[in-house]
Amino acid sequence: GVLDRWLAQGALPTRTLPFSPLAALHPGHLGSPFALALEAQGHRARDGLGGYAGQLAPGFELALQSGDLVALDWWFARVPELVQKVPPSRAQQLSWVPLARALTPGFIPDVAQRDRIVTHLLARGADPWQRLPHDPAQSVLGFARAIGSPQLALLQAPRPVPVALARAAD
Repeated sequence: GVLDRWLAQGALPTRTLPFSPLAALHPGHLGSPFALALEAQGHRARDGLGGYAGQLAPGFELALQSGDLVALDWWFARVPELVQKVPPSRAQQLSWVPLARALTPGFIPDVAQRDRIVTHLLARGADPWQRLPHDPAQSVLGFARAIGSPQLALLQAPRPVPVALARAAD
């Protein structure tokens, strides 16, 4: 209720707050009337990337960690490049690759949830051959091999050729 009143009173102006209300929202609230009202007022998901002053994980990272596939798709629909790389949220950080982070047991302890998230990311176009920002000599696939990831088979599985490419080849 308080946030709704603030929004109605103009207390959450676009591009002047020191934080992004959309990035601060719990992933489960991204489809809420409040989130829709924020977007209608001009708040953008893209503004929630980069500088982040909060103590909790930003919204996209929390969606990935919690396995909220609906929230991930919400972010991908608005910022498609997030499927490949996420910009750093704090100074002295590097960008990161969601597919590599999803493979990390410390980030997502449950193996079945990691499988689900990795499958989802791959279906959205995540590239297992993408190089890691912190180690450009290593790909996501190489990282999976190095840590003995149970998701290695998912990363190595052939993926269907996108329809547009298949038709262009005809």
